Amino acid sequence: MKKALSALLAAVMVLGLAALAPITAHAATLTANDAASLATALAAAGDNTIRLTADITYNNRIEISTAKIITFDLNGKTLTLRHIIRLFGGAKIQLLNPANGEFNVYYYSDGDVIEVFGGSSLEVTNVEGGDWAMNAVGGEITVYGDVTSMNEGACASGGGKITINGTITTIAPASDYIKVGSTAKTAAQFLTPSTKTGYLTYSFTDSYGTNTVWVKCAAHTFGDWTVDTPATATATGTKHRNCTACNFREDGTIPATGGGGDDPGDCFVLWGKTTTYLKSNFWNWILLIFLFGWIWMAF
Repeated sequence: MKKALSALLAAVMVLGLAALAPITAHAATLTANDAASLATALAAAGDNTIRLTADITYNNRIEISTAKIITFDLNGKTLTLRHIIRLFGGAKIQLLNPANGEFNVYYYSDGDVIEVFGGSSLEVTNVEGGDWAMNAVGGEITVYGDVTSMNEGACASGGGKITINGTITTIAPASDYIKVGSTAKTAAQFLTPSTKTGYLTYSFTDSYGTNTVWVKCAAHTFGDWTVDTPATATATGTKHRNCTACNFREDGTIPATGGGGDDPGDCFVLWGKTTTYLKSNFWNWILLIFLFGWIWMAF
């Protein structure tokens, strides 16, 4: 009887603890085909995937200050934001498939068009506008396309990190290309070796951390070839060289040095001409002995 009561009491305790445990909301997939439905989807609580079913131009600010994840399924469509983005408190906006559609931000105003703070992250396709196109203040920003701005194309501060897979264009002639922390950088002031293969690295460390902007290397400058596997008479070799700016590696092949009979050490001279019979070939030796025997008998 006591064993039965103990088992019943343990079951009640387990059920009670389960009732007190927080309920985790599963991510939902919402659809948007215009600005109104997009606003509703952005305001929905919890982590959500927003699937576009039409091209949308959105003229309102996107500002998220809670730790939720919004995943855009662009579905081959284009989302054009004509306002600013502010992400705080661990908010994340990401693209389900960056190659399947575009999320572009176009907005000219004083200050930054995009601002992402510590613990938050953002992925977009192209960015245009602002005195500074974007500022990662301890957060992370990924641009899969190009950046156009009046002044700095990107600013990383507070330990922020920005990756740009396209180009940066600054409209003001005397403007700085990039700013990391309080330090302005021109396009030519990248670090070597790069800390991300295939990208030019612009970085500066201050009391807030290491601030870094990576820009895809558009024109590689290769160093000398390094032989990895030498070629032989019958097999090709391998070699590689690296871009001196971004450390991108290019692999190449080395042609075989030639057939086995091309090696002078494996040939002999007969009547003033070099033959390509291998010395190690048994039947060639038999032929040679027969030939000399015939000559001996003839004379």
